[in-house]
Amino acid sequence: MESWIDAKKAFTVIGYGMDIPYDQCNAVCPEFWKDFSRRKNPLQLKGMFGVCMMHEDHMHYMIADVYLPWMKLDDELETAEIPSSDWVIFPVHGALPDSLQKVNSEVWNSWVPAHQKDLPTNGSLMLEMYMPPVEDMSQYYCELWLPLQKK
Repeated sequence: MESWIDAKKAFTVIGYGMDIPYDQCNAVCPEFWKDFSRRKNPLQLKGMFGVCMMHEDHMHYMIADVYLPWMKLDDELETAEIPSSDWVIFPVHGALPDSLQKVNSEVWNSWVPAHQKDLPTNGSLMLEMYMPPVEDMSQYYCELWLPLQKK
């Protein structure tokens, strides 16, 4: 499975979030994105990130962009701190959501168990990093970012 490691500095994201039971993520996340595209969006957020914050019985999912200090928060928006870390980056090629869900399954079912001793992940966070849409979405590119535990 193609991947590389990249160090990222801490940053803050701003966006819209919701709690999703793990067994419903593959169905609910694409619907959340559809709702996001129709939502009144006063900050004109683009959705550069899908932020997956893992909890015991659910995932808190945010559609987010990088937070800039002059942005005004309204009642529907939230922020989250993304810590500095070394991240394993997995490329995703092809139309969404199928390509992303396929790579995500491979990461959690194959890559993480095979690398947990030499490259342990923290297991509480994952980012989906999105590029602008392309005309032929079968040629789309995005990435999954998984933070490593600090040694």
